[in-house]
Amino acid sequence: MTSTKESTDFVPIEPRLKRSLIPWAEVVLVFGLLWLFGGWPVPDVNEQYYIGKAIHFWHPEYLPADQFLDTQDSHWFFYATFGIFSFLFSPTALAWFGRLLAWALTAWSWQRLSQTIIDCPWVSVLTAMAFLFYIDVFHLAGEWLVGGVEGKSFAFPLVFLGLAAFLRGQFNRCWIYLGAASAFHVLVGGWTVLACLVCWSVTQLRDGCFLRSLRNMLPGLAVGGFLSLIGLVPAVALDAGTSAQTVREAHRIYVFERLSHHLVPSALSWTFLFRFGLLAMLWICFGRLTLWRRDESEQYKARDRRFDGFVLAAISFAMIGMLFDFGSLFAVRAGWLAHRDFMAGLLRFYWFRLSDWVVPLGTAFGFSLILLQSGKQLFCRHEHGVSEMSEKNEKNEKNEMSGTVGRVIIWLVVGCVVYAIIKSLMWDYSLARAKALTVDPDYPVIPVAVEASAFPAALLITGWIACLFSWLKFRRTGVTLTSSGVCDPIVCCFGLMAFVLVGLAPLDYAANRLNLRCSTVLPRSNPPKESISDGWLDVCRWIADPAHTDPNAVFLVPRGCDSFKWNSHRAMVGAWKEIPQDAASIVKWYRLMEEMYAFPGEKGVQRWNQPLVMVLIAKGRARILQECQKEKIDYIVIENPPYVIASHPEALKRYQEFYDNDLAYQNSQFTVLRIKKSSEQPSN
Repeated sequence: MTSTKESTDFVPIEPRLKRSLIPWAEVVLVFGLLWLFGGWPVPDVNEQYYIGKAIHFWHPEYLPADQFLDTQDSHWFFYATFGIFSFLFSPTALAWFGRLLAWALTAWSWQRLSQTIIDCPWVSVLTAMAFLFYIDVFHLAGEWLVGGVEGKSFAFPLVFLGLAAFLRGQFNRCWIYLGAASAFHVLVGGWTVLACLVCWSVTQLRDGCFLRSLRNMLPGLAVGGFLSLIGLVPAVALDAGTSAQTVREAHRIYVFERLSHHLVPSALSWTFLFRFGLLAMLWICFGRLTLWRRDESEQYKARDRRFDGFVLAAISFAMIGMLFDFGSLFAVRAGWLAHRDFMAGLLRFYWFRLSDWVVPLGTAFGFSLILLQSGKQLFCRHEHGVSEMSEKNEKNEKNEMSGTVGRVIIWLVVGCVVYAIIKSLMWDYSLARAKALTVDPDYPVIPVAVEASAFPAALLITGWIACLFSWLKFRRTGVTLTSSGVCDPIVCCFGLMAFVLVGLAPLDYAANRLNLRCSTVLPRSNPPKESISDGWLDVCRWIADPAHTDPNAVFLVPRGCDSFKWNSHRAMVGAWKEIPQDAASIVKWYRLMEEMYAFPGEKGVQRWNQPLVMVLIAKGRARILQECQKEKIDYIVIENPPYVIASHPEALKRYQEFYDNDLAYQNSQFTVLRIKKSSEQPSN
């Protein structure tokens, strides 16, 4: 007997197809945002480092004379897995293949994470745009999500999948994902594991089910721990067999000399600390208010607690790192300690890497939720019981809704105008200050550098104005936003704040990035001055010709020209960007940097600020020849000397000696010097 009752589970094919296509459309849009923020020309910063290592891993004949490529590999798993594609692609094609693959995985994993936190169509695009904006503009120690291909490009998608599983309570799956992320990049995955473990332990101890939950997730911990060993063991083995004195010196060089801009907060500009602190306070004060939670079920309460705990754990790790740094600095200044070199052993673990992306993550999701909730309160709070209203009440309801919409539009217009005015003022101020600090007033100031000051300042000022006004009205009325008597001005204020934070400012920043993509841009690894980039590429092409230089020749090039190996296919004696990872190689590398690049007689950071041509002139040709013979350098690429040396007879004479005896090639920006072997030198 056939039942005539229609199935309540039946869903027409068209709506089902639409629902299934929306997530993939979100992935495509997020992928476009990743390209917008990270689609710089090849090679990007660090790509010549990591891709060069990956190619050399499978092709030892690739630049065999380059000392850096033969140093120990800390990211062994990335080189082994990604480097195998070097059999199929040229270096440039390999970089683009890695970027596209990493962006696709990141877009897909981000959509999964966003859907876990805010289960609403298209919201992942909004949160992705806000997250990319905040991590790009409000970082503390230089962490980034999209850019050149390296190990963390593939670690972050696994981290997002692991975090989504953690928030859903799927802990076994979480530890496996995070273990795989640690295999690609032990710091990105490892810090995430620690934050999740701290958050999990606190919540389980509070709920009284610590041991039972621990037993249930032992399989995931075992598998994830085994996977993490792939990245952890090579990193731990870097200092094996090295004396304790060499290890301490390597840690000091790594932390205080080379990577202080990532590891030592006291070495950073106060603006970095201030803007990051304000962003963290913004999230703590407003982004985690429980009155904004959209669902009161136990499932979503647990998810929200885990998310808040994860962000707070990341902020706590950053506070511990600052305590180590500023505490030791205070102890030295107070005379309690002679020096703080011992602190390098602690600070080298990148205490701020996690908070640099987690605080933007919390801000993006927290204020996106506020924006959605305020819209719901404004436009949908009279949805229930409409059928029971009389015609008169329905008319009053429509009039009230019309007034609410009008107030929202007014608030949004006011917010846009305030933000635009403040940003314009900050842009003019930053531009004027940059020109004032530049020796040459006509030197073109890079807009990206100005954006780094204008965008965060305008956003924070506008956001905190909205926050202050919202909080004052909230305290004065004493109502909650989930109550039935919500005051529309309060909701408008909070909605305006969220609109500026996750809508207007990120969209404004993305529009500037789109304008940059549509104009002529240069690889960020090229020399910093655009005016000499053409000359740099011309020199590299000349060097790459086997008719001009031996493919096994070793070069000394200016310290900031990181794309030399990529463009010329020749080995370098050393590069500032390419610091090795094992202790013995770090000490050797730093000695080489001091010997070849430090300006004689200068101390501190000033010794690195002179062009290589001035270093050669200061040392003289005889000393340079001795150093090149010692380090087996065949060629030197130098900048053409400034006109000022014409007024210094001794400097002009020393440069003329190089020009007359060693010139191999020259264009309008650079000169190539060929260093003759001892047997080629004329006898006295």
